[in-house]
Amino acid sequence: MTVGTILIAGAPKAGATARPGATEVVSGNTPFATCADTQRVPNTEFEPWLATSPHDPRRVAVAWQQDRSATGAARGGIVVATTTDGGAGWRSSPLPKLTKCSGGPYSSTSNPAVSYGPGGRLFAVAMAMTWGDSTAILAYRSDDDGATWTGPTALTQDPSPAYFNDRPSITADPRDPSRAYAVWNRARAADNRHELMFSRTTDGGRTWETARAVYAPAEAGAGTVGNQIVVLPGGELVEVFHEGDFPVAGPSNPDLPSRIRVLRSGDGGTTWSEPVTITTTAFNDPLLPDVARPVSARGLVPDIAVDRRTGALYTVWGDARLATSRSSIGLAASYDGGRRWTPPIRVDRSPESPAGGNGQAFLPQVDVSDNGTVAVTYHDFRNNTPEPGAPTDVWMLTCRGRRCGEAPAAWRERHLAGPFDIERAATWSGAPFLGTSVGLGHTRAGFYAALVLTNDTPDNPQDIHVVRAPSP
Repeated sequence: MTVGTILIAGAPKAGATARPGATEVVSGNTPFATCADTQRVPNTEFEPWLATSPHDPRRVAVAWQQDRSATGAARGGIVVATTTDGGAGWRSSPLPKLTKCSGGPYSSTSNPAVSYGPGGRLFAVAMAMTWGDSTAILAYRSDDDGATWTGPTALTQDPSPAYFNDRPSITADPRDPSRAYAVWNRARAADNRHELMFSRTTDGGRTWETARAVYAPAEAGAGTVGNQIVVLPGGELVEVFHEGDFPVAGPSNPDLPSRIRVLRSGDGGTTWSEPVTITTTAFNDPLLPDVARPVSARGLVPDIAVDRRTGALYTVWGDARLATSRSSIGLAASYDGGRRWTPPIRVDRSPESPAGGNGQAFLPQVDVSDNGTVAVTYHDFRNNTPEPGAPTDVWMLTCRGRRCGEAPAAWRERHLAGPFDIERAATWSGAPFLGTSVGLGHTRAGFYAALVLTNDTPDNPQDIHVVRAPSP
């Protein structure tokens, strides 16, 4: 079924362009203003995912959660904004037939992801659930940059709370317009076991193969979080994830090892290697510096990017062991398709501070431009002052060449956005929440970042912004 565009009232804001170095608001008033769901918090946007077209630098898409509940997940739906002219104008519409607010059967949704294929087809995926009924991963496709959507197709649908499907991502194959790949974590409550699930389409999203587990951690309670696939220049797939304690289907087990790992496939996802461990790690748990209250930005989700010219791989994550602040950005690189990885290095330039101080860095993303420039974005509190509030800035590091994976001094930093007061953000479990990740992508002209920045108005606490940063 094809569903027409629903334009968001009042958004995107007039005059939105993608001027280099300027942030532009791409979200606006909620499209679900008339929805009767009293658990949603209107005009709250979270966790953007950004995709750029591999062959058309004018096309960019950003997906986010809209109208989140204070207890978790979005009660409104998933909204996707697209531009076909490099950011001079944006169009936004919700994914259809998802939540009850968007004409679907589910009470909440979360974790959107989007990806452009080489023919211009836009794929989207999201988690959806109704507690006590069902938990699902849903896929969509659009051939007109989000003006209309076909779907959803349920990649999996399980009874809840017996199962929990979480944190999907989708990757269009940049070499083949007929192929796309989806991965997510599936938890089983009966024995507190988790599986890394995989599905693919070979006909451009018209149909999807039956989902199957391609890896299952040996220990009860160990989940795979932040699953994401990249495609190497020769067509091989590399899938990154964090493996560790993931207590969504049973009791917590903090003694489980915490590891950043990858799987590899040389046949388009038919078979997969055993996991390769990039590093063992410890979660960073950022705190508001002056009051020592939590910020909901735990380093649970790694990010991965590939240099499409050379096949070099880069992975980043939030780490508690690399700085005295107990919240820093780790990076490792691979130059042989993910078989071996460089030792982790700390790449952020946040100042040294005591644990929980102004030197905390968090929410990293990584991408590689067409000319081989590697970019890493992250947030920190370096400009915080003792006055009320927690000024927060977003920074971009760039590097080019073999030293990027081994020499922190090879990276150059520039300011990307902020400061904004993260204490003004809407909350999840009582803590300010922007999402477990933000968005980063590239075109031939440089990088695009999708960020959550807060406002001074309580009835519109935060918006999704896009900023364009030319490659150095």
